[in-house]
Amino acid sequence: MNGNDGKVGKARVFAPATTANVGPGFDIFGVALDGVGDIVEADLSDSFSGVRLAEVAVGSDSESLKDLPMDEANLVFPVAKAVYDAACKAGRKDTGVEVRLIKRMGIGTGLGSSGSSSVAAAVAVNEALGGVFARDSPEMLAAVLEGEFVACGSRHADNVFPGLLGGFVFIEDPASFRFRKFDVGRDVFFVVVTPEIVVSTKEARDALRASPYNIGELVSLSSSVVRQYLDSGSRSSGSIPASVVGTGSADVVSAYLEGTVEVLTGLIGNDAELLGRGTLKDGIVTPIRAGLIPGYYDVKKAALEAGAKGFSISGSGPSVFAVAYEEDAEAVKKAMIGRFEGLGKRASGIISAVNNKGACPVE
Repeated sequence: MNGNDGKVGKARVFAPATTANVGPGFDIFGVALDGVGDIVEADLSDSFSGVRLAEVAVGSDSESLKDLPMDEANLVFPVAKAVYDAACKAGRKDTGVEVRLIKRMGIGTGLGSSGSSSVAAAVAVNEALGGVFARDSPEMLAAVLEGEFVACGSRHADNVFPGLLGGFVFIEDPASFRFRKFDVGRDVFFVVVTPEIVVSTKEARDALRASPYNIGELVSLSSSVVRQYLDSGSRSSGSIPASVVGTGSADVVSAYLEGTVEVLTGLIGNDAELLGRGTLKDGIVTPIRAGLIPGYYDVKKAALEAGAKGFSISGSGPSVFAVAYEEDAEAVKKAMIGRFEGLGKRASGIISAVNNKGACPVE
């Protein structure tokens, strides 16, 4: 405690970037990445009560951050307040919390930028308050989902839950946010490349309205198939419901579900070959969203020729990822960046294993 400035506790927390969907895992799969993310600092003070947003510091030159809210309209404020209010209800002494966001991720990249800010804010406030809640408590989960609601108008867990908890997360029930979390071995590497293109989550979701398939029912079906596989070790061989197929093809849906199970088993089994093969079996969501990313198929071809085992879109895009063994990852990254740049699009990339820790305190 510092009696001169009234501060009684502090925390500085890093929350990682994430990649959601992972090919044929739309709205049900997400993984945490290493090395990229946002930081939030929380300082407690006995000189006031409630939550204050002290500062938003932009630590990136991304053009997408030019309109980032610098006041309480920034999503870190309602997230911090949600944790604070829950702690007060749980009996934590009413005190002041000052929050500072260090924004290092561009917005609209497909790497869970809003989720990273939300998770960092929730964990920082909770840590500063003395760790009132467990990471997977209803209070913490509700707080980070609130950040997603502020960011895009809906509560999606496939970015914020892996960012909060680390590893690979399967959203078992997208309506109730029931989930299962798995650690991933060190043989699985993601090569993530971000071109200088902005694709908003809303734009990417709106594009799916043109799909001949019922996306909502596809999500429910794929979640059910994964749940059955995890519980029994088998996948239903029943017919594909016509309500899912719409005017599309049952064979395409069947391939999608096969890929969903392969992505799952590849991740939890530390098998890059199986994971990569699964990512390539989405013939429903990825083809529509690929149209929002100029050069997508050229970059995919370059990645596979350089040794990648799989390829898809990270979240809503425009970031794309390849699955590779560590020894091939650098060549794959160079090939992907080079192909984007050959098409006149500047790009940057990272090589990342899955981050099994999630958000964590940093110096």
